[in-house]
Amino acid sequence: MRVKNQKQKSIKAEFLKSLKWKRWRYILVDYYNNKDCITNKPLRPRFNVHHLDMREEHYTILKEERFRPLNSDTHDCVHFLYRYYKKDPFIIDRLRTILDLMVKYNED
Repeated sequence: MRVKNQKQKSIKAEFLKSLKWKRWRYILVDYYNNKDCITNKPLRPRFNVHHLDMREEHYTILKEERFRPLNSDTHDCVHFLYRYYKKDPFIIDRLRTILDLMVKYNED
């Protein structure tokens, strides 16, 4: 399994260095109006283009609906939550409850 993961990582790494990928990133920036798709904040210089389909065999299919530009902190948050969400989608409900309570308790 480790050999496949190393090979997969090298395929992805090579693709991410390609001119095709670099051009694609900026097409997406324009397509999504230079905004982080979750926060709606402007993209910072070190933004990420998040692959919605992370499977190796689909990694290089460049279609707008398969990607979202995200600032790096948003991207990290999405990956963190995804690990739990794919096993337990109700994590979002619990997160919303906590966030709603935070808003409630911090209103003045």
